[in-house]
Amino acid sequence: RPLPFADAERLLHLGRGGSGNGSNWQPLSQREFMALREGQQSFEELAAFSFDFYNLSQTGTAPRRLTGRAVSHGFFAALRTNPAIGHAFAAADEHKGEELKLLLADSIWREEFGADPAVPGRRVKLNGEMATIIGVMPPGFRFPNGEDLWVNLRLPASVEAAAADPHLLNVEVLGLLKTGVSRDQAQAECQTILQRLPPLPASDAGARQAPTRLVLQSFQSAYNDEGTITLLGIMLAMTLIVLALACINTANLLFVQASDRLRE
Repeated sequence: RPLPFADAERLLHLGRGGSGNGSNWQPLSQREFMALREGQQSFEELAAFSFDFYNLSQTGTAPRRLTGRAVSHGFFAALRTNPAIGHAFAAADEHKGEELKLLLADSIWREEFGADPAVPGRRVKLNGEMATIIGVMPPGFRFPNGEDLWVNLRLPASVEAAAADPHLLNVEVLGLLKTGVSRDQAQAECQTILQRLPPLPASDAGARQAPTRLVLQSFQSAYNDEGTITLLGIMLAMTLIVLALACINTANLLFVQASDRLRE
């Protein structure tokens, strides 16, 4: 089914990979994304996004577990989509240390906030961090995969700062091709930009080095190819593993505390 966006045929998904169908696809580092965005001339918009689970808490209510994406400035512009209420993220919202902001899916706005049109400006907690609601997306918008909310992706101050931090999460990248630019032209330009990146320190070598081959796919095929869906499942499984480890650590702590009390 075609993507429900204007100029959807120009929407591309960028990542590392070894085969043309994206079966070996991997996300890019934040350093690579920032270098591409600063140096490219092929895209009208280039935006990064990453998946996560979020516990949404309001005063006096139990937390609700939701799925969402942290997205960079330009994400909604690439999709030619604006919030139905409020506004999208500004460039300044990307700054590291900036307050967390969020946009709600229409269904979550209705279920959790009673369709209150004055919801922009309301403060909530996301995973224990204070956040400000800045808007509500149009009915039916859940891009890219049934999301409940979107938050501002907070990036390092520069490509160099991103290179110095080995703990940054990788990101998926969405681009809206300029009219008249082919996918091959964009791929050649982006590959050249990545190849010009200075080598990382030896301790960071390996998976964080520039990809040997950059894969540009239509966004439609990227989220429908069997290999890519498999990878997204792997990424979700990794997130669940981290959550399980946190639960195990908490259980161990409670067990130790209980043992101490029994001895007492």
